[in-house]
Amino acid sequence: MIRHSRGIVGSFSSLQSSIFSRLYGNVAHYATSTKKDAKDNKASSTKKKPVKKFDIKEQIRRRKRQERGFEPHKDDIYKPLFPQHLGYDEKLNWSLNKLQIFPYHNAYRNANIKCLVHYSQGRLENSNLVIPLEKENEVYTTHFINSPIYPNNLNDVQFRPLLKDVKEYISNNPHVFVQDGVIGSDRSVEFKIRGIATEGPTGLYLRNMFAHTRPIDPTEFKYEILTYIAPNYKPTPLSMEKSGLKSASFTAIDPDRGILVVAGTQSLDAISTGLVNTAANRFLNSFKTLVLQASTIGGFSGDKKPVLLFMLEDSPLFANMSAKITGAHYLAWGSQGLARVFDGVTTTSQPTSTGNLIHSIKDGAKKYTSKVMTDTPISAQPGSVVFVTQHPDLPAVTKVTAEKAHLPLMARYTGPITLPIKSVITKFKELISSNNVNVYIVNAAKGNTEDILDGIKDGKVDSPSELTPKFEKYLTDIANKAFPGVL
Repeated sequence: MIRHSRGIVGSFSSLQSSIFSRLYGNVAHYATSTKKDAKDNKASSTKKKPVKKFDIKEQIRRRKRQERGFEPHKDDIYKPLFPQHLGYDEKLNWSLNKLQIFPYHNAYRNANIKCLVHYSQGRLENSNLVIPLEKENEVYTTHFINSPIYPNNLNDVQFRPLLKDVKEYISNNPHVFVQDGVIGSDRSVEFKIRGIATEGPTGLYLRNMFAHTRPIDPTEFKYEILTYIAPNYKPTPLSMEKSGLKSASFTAIDPDRGILVVAGTQSLDAISTGLVNTAANRFLNSFKTLVLQASTIGGFSGDKKPVLLFMLEDSPLFANMSAKITGAHYLAWGSQGLARVFDGVTTTSQPTSTGNLIHSIKDGAKKYTSKVMTDTPISAQPGSVVFVTQHPDLPAVTKVTAEKAHLPLMARYTGPITLPIKSVITKFKELISSNNVNVYIVNAAKGNTEDILDGIKDGKVDSPSELTPKFEKYLTDIANKAFPGVL
């Protein structure tokens, strides 16, 4: 019995010690593990986390998924494939890729003057870029796309390979300058436009001619007119034969699709003239606005009754009155008033601003392309329309009725040739009648023309003569010669 009791007691003692050892052992182990975990956590917090490797394939898959219209994952943050820098804008490149232009080198969007000057062959003169343009007055051929009524027509079969070749040339060029802006100085008559150029001086020209607009993502900029400018592009003889080009220097205008190609020519006049012919129908159809090559006296400065002036820019009188003339280039005339088509102008008068493009031409003469500095973006309705001419038998001032106002316009019309002349006549006479505009013909061969124009602007015209039958016939003959079968 005693052995039995001792066995029970011994068994109880061993059980008790086993329980306590396990209990205290687990506690000790828990304390030790807790200290170890805390130490490990502290070490892991101070240790740098491994950087996730850049997976280019994953980025490409994400981009393709986004382009197909799938919603990106909440953690799918857009990251550029390569580091961004001046000359490499990934979104700009994607927008150019949609046009089948793949820049192999640098592409710049709305580059500043310093960048454009840096990549130009010229010299600086008082913060202006001076470039020699020996080929400024070279002959270039103007072609129209799918417009049989115009000379030198090209169809799509001829134009598409030519455009593809120009795009390939732009892609291989060391620098591509993209200028996004608007034409039309007022928001009521503006069109978004994109210009793609291969040379720095051309990029500076577009920068001065286009009005700036608020920054928009390159892929979301919805332009209506697209311009390709490659002054040093030279088509091969085979390409010229297939496309039907008349010369290696050409402009190709597609008014319906809003496309302009200027290639093989350094003439800046080819750019402005081509743009006007590309956009003229859009101005007329969208805004009921007539584009004219004209100037103003007193316009864009707050005057209530400016003068709409038709005068050749190469005349000595024009140069003498350059201080009084504003908006000297192309104007858009509509119910809202007079607006400038371009934000810049090319004249022979030296501007006071900086950042201009100076073209050195023959005999030391110069042309200046600069921003037009005016008080208002749009001018009031003109009080008078004046045609300046020279004729020995014409009085100093001749007043023309609204019914015959189209005769002097047709006799010296230099506006967009893509506008049907009948539409031009109808809109011109409508604007004159609805705004009670006086029409005068001023003979620069008689009297002081500058004083006469100042008097017309102020509404003080000394007994103007009426249009005589002889001179009316003279104007009609010129109009019929320029536009057969219209009158």
